[in-house]
Amino acid sequence: MSIINKILKDKWEPIEPFERAKSKQAERRILKDGETEYEVCEEFVHIVEYNGDPPKIIKLNSEEIEILKNDPIGFRDSELKKEKCFLWIITNDSLKIAKEKLRNVKRTHMPDFICHTNLSGAQKAYIGGEIFFGEDGFVYVNYFSDRYGGVHTPAELWEASKGVFVELGYTKLIDIHDYI
Repeated sequence: MSIINKILKDKWEPIEPFERAKSKQAERRILKDGETEYEVCEEFVHIVEYNGDPPKIIKLNSEEIEILKNDPIGFRDSELKKEKCFLWIITNDSLKIAKEKLRNVKRTHMPDFICHTNLSGAQKAYIGGEIFFGEDGFVYVNYFSDRYGGVHTPAELWEASKGVFVELGYTKLIDIHDYI
């Protein structure tokens, strides 16, 4: 039995993109050009079997970690975030992680970035968010995906999802939400 099945499958169902984005305007819940293709990022996706760094990793140094901790919401709009942010999703069979700033030639807007639906191929996922790797050995994670996470994510699902990370070897996990 996989870790995901053991921790999530009995209690939760994967959701369609934007299913939890109830407060988002309908026209902003439509996938645009280049947001459904997995192949645009496939070579850089780390399918987690146990711990390990994803391709193209750039870690946060101690000063950057303090910036993240002191203002996690403001950090999201910073240039620093754009360079060091990774996206993650949990699907039926895997935890996938990839650098957000990857050239997506099929995306007509924001072509320098992939999105969570690129990681899923626009299929269902349990949850998704952002992850940062620190030079301090800690992994900083949130569920800030508007496609598979966000404010309507059940707290119990988030806690269970952190359990998936820990079971897959990311034992030095920091919940970014603790700083908000």
